[in-house]
Amino acid sequence: MTKQSALYSLTRHQPFQLSTPWDFAHAIDNLSPDGSVIRVSTAEHGGIGIQHEKVTIPQHLRFGAIYDQAWAWFEEDEAVALAVLVVPHLFSKEYQECAKETVRNSYPDAYETHFGEKLEVHQSRELQARELVARTRNLYTPSTAWGDWAWDIPRGFVYVLGYRRSDESTAGFLVPKDKYRPPHNLIVLDDFPRWSPNKNLPQSKPKGWDEGGPVESHAGEAA
Repeated sequence: MTKQSALYSLTRHQPFQLSTPWDFAHAIDNLSPDGSVIRVSTAEHGGIGIQHEKVTIPQHLRFGAIYDQAWAWFEEDEAVALAVLVVPHLFSKEYQECAKETVRNSYPDAYETHFGEKLEVHQSRELQARELVARTRNLYTPSTAWGDWAWDIPRGFVYVLGYRRSDESTAGFLVPKDKYRPPHNLIVLDDFPRWSPNKNLPQSKPKGWDEGGPVESHAGEAA
């Protein structure tokens, strides 16, 4: 959502000091002729502001905004796509399609309500993420990992700390390096042996360990 696409984009200006959720605006673009829809930039962030007393924001799109007395603020990157759905006539067809795709992937519930279209899981990244969470709720999935440069992790293996959502428990697993490939959140660790390194050793192995020379090995403790 970074293309300059408003049909009404007046000269950038700062007629007054406008407070936004991301600090005071350094620059303001009027996206509508009456100034009720604007794009703001701050030192590090920005987004689109809509005067909610002048423009009706549908109920199913309001969740994405930060409200103050006069403005509904939609943060740049993703939430700004919801603002495009509120006032699509102010944006090009190309930008409307871009916003539609963003909402479909990030806010599928709002997409279904707005467009009256039921999405399949494969059509939305957020729906895929929800499905994954439900499917792996009672299984361990990767939280943090260390390569064979650390502790006494055997060559060619990765020590993975797994997390199980159902009871918030953690456990260590020893996974072959060639099996630990992205996307890591799809890896089910229950298929691998439980293991944990000897953390009494230095975290990094001695110099030359990866050159084929002998490195003192210490048996890991069961997780």
